[in-house]
Amino acid sequence: RAYCLYRLFRLDEALSIVDANSAQPTPDYDLSELKAQILYRAEQYDVAAGLYSTICTAEM
Repeated sequence: RAYCLYRLFRLDEALSIVDANSAQPTPDYDLSELKAQILYRAEQYDVAAGLYSTICTAEM
């Protein structure tokens, strides 16, 4: 659902859903990547870049 909202440019709603699902103890890299995409589209470039950096350096 969050991805559909992202594609519809309903970024605040998409980010709310991603944040609600990010509270899981195990990192979800797909969800983190979607959050970075949402932040980038919302022109929060520094935050998005930091998240992408974290994703790239994390052990998968």
